[in-house]
Amino acid sequence: MSAPLPLPQAPQPYILHDIAVPQALLRDLPGIAMTGGMEGGLVRTSLGVAAGRICAPDEIAEALQVPAGGWTALPRLVEPHVHLDKSDTIAETGAGDGTLMGAIGTMGAAMRDWDDAHYAARMSRAVKEALTAGVGAMRTHIDCMDLPEEQPGWRAISEVAETFAGRMQITPVALAALDRTRAENFDTRCAQVARAGGVLGAFIGPDGADPDLLDAFLAGAERHGLDVDFHVDEHLRAVPSATVALAEAVLRTGFAGRVLAGHTCRLGLMSADELDRAVDVIARSGIAVASLPRTNLYLQDRQAGRTPTRRGMAPIHELAARGVPVVFGTDNVRDAFFPFGGYDLLNLFADAAYSLHLDDDLGGWLRAVTDVAADMLGLGGAGSVRAGAAADLVLLPARNWSGILTTRPEDRTILIGGRESAQSTLRDLPRKEAAS
Repeated sequence: MSAPLPLPQAPQPYILHDIAVPQALLRDLPGIAMTGGMEGGLVRTSLGVAAGRICAPDEIAEALQVPAGGWTALPRLVEPHVHLDKSDTIAETGAGDGTLMGAIGTMGAAMRDWDDAHYAARMSRAVKEALTAGVGAMRTHIDCMDLPEEQPGWRAISEVAETFAGRMQITPVALAALDRTRAENFDTRCAQVARAGGVLGAFIGPDGADPDLLDAFLAGAERHGLDVDFHVDEHLRAVPSATVALAEAVLRTGFAGRVLAGHTCRLGLMSADELDRAVDVIARSGIAVASLPRTNLYLQDRQAGRTPTRRGMAPIHELAARGVPVVFGTDNVRDAFFPFGGYDLLNLFADAAYSLHLDDDLGGWLRAVTDVAADMLGLGGAGSVRAGAAADLVLLPARNWSGILTTRPEDRTILIGGRESAQSTLRDLPRKEAAS
């Protein structure tokens, strides 16, 4: 385990001297570009920390100097797509058959027996795990086949969000099949989501979506001032893309909220010409795409006794090249949809780096779990290292990308408002102390 940085215990100003920061995340502060095979995209800089915020070192020139050579500072990470309601249930449910529909059937049967306490206990463990890894915000889908306030998972996430306020920003998504838009209580659903400060979610199956239904869904969200989040094209069938249909609906209706399309596996099987046309519509609509590499690699193109060849990954390079915001999400953790993994978002990014070949610009792609993700979650200003921002940082005992992406959570130092939050402290302190 690495020796920790000698940070002051009291809330006094200090300067992190000669620390590395990804250039793509550094704002309004000078840096010197680093060179070397695994250092491209990093800069050396010094960061002042005073009154819980980042500042230029010359503003606090007499402050304590903390030698940070050999360390890297990242903003706290932003998780854009996860399912806390299903977290850590693999021992209870079993793994199913490794397919999407098999996981849905396995999980659905078990969820009927879970009460508020069952959900809250597992969600709390997951949030603690994410905190110790350096995550500062999470958007979590909660299955709400009926009205959200009648669902134990929805009630539980409200309780968990309150418990961790000041340490973790948690935004719930009320997830149900798109056809719930036809229900008489759809407007009540929207009102309950708005009351919780949540996001309106929908799952679009491989048979696609009726354009009128998409328009009605977006209209309901608009009436209540809600952003929307979709599970879409989570399959490899040769059918019209529902992601494109969604983009067309946004253009048709002029929907003004944020739109996130998760999975979009179908896009990855398009011919070059077909993909070019699809990406054009998606880019013009302004929607963002969430790539979920672990779950999609696990569930897609599965047949017993045969090596998978169609990997079900969203075409993120083509999307990003046309200005479509791309984010990476953990999705499922230790449940029937993905029996492995954890809530270390930096480790998830490392998985994305090799499975999607991101190593030509790791610093730029890291924005998919920092400031780009923060913007999509409505957390404007978060996810970057800039003067005036809260000193919410992840300090890593590494100075190149190989080291950064292989650090263990227990070796990282998490700062909230410039003060160190040891892992045991994050687990045990009352909320008000931890947020100070």
